[in-house]
Amino acid sequence: QCEKCPISEQCLGRQRGIAATLPKKRPKPIKPVRYGVAYFARRDDGAVLLETRPQSGLLGGMLALPTTEWSETAVDEAPPVKADWATLPEPVKHTFTHFHLLLTLRVANPPTGHPPDRGGFMNVDETTPGTLPTVMRKAFVAASTALDANGA
Repeated sequence: QCEKCPISEQCLGRQRGIAATLPKKRPKPIKPVRYGVAYFARRDDGAVLLETRPQSGLLGGMLALPTTEWSETAVDEAPPVKADWATLPEPVKHTFTHFHLLLTLRVANPPTGHPPDRGGFMNVDETTPGTLPTVMRKAFVAASTALDANGA
């Protein structure tokens, strides 16, 4: 609408003949990918291992599955409880504002007598996937579905 614009005489876009294409959106920056491992442990009594995330950082103070740090290279560390862990073939994918996250899921049915190194077992009645942050809800549903499919 150059004919209505009060500064059209000084407009470089009009002078260059590109006013109709302005403003141009800048291309979105490429988001880096971070990797981590989420551990889903469910005992025979149905209790699931959860922990409260540190107050600072992403998902600060929220209830979550135990995870490794999220970094730009694949990370592995000791699981939070002794068990026979299996790795699911597909990672959980989630996008945050500044990065994509790929969480490898490890699942297990630890015996009732093994206390976890961190977090605590909670009855599903006390918490449901709906109370978890979205990325943890995705991991919870994928892992519990995989365990249910295997009859565990």
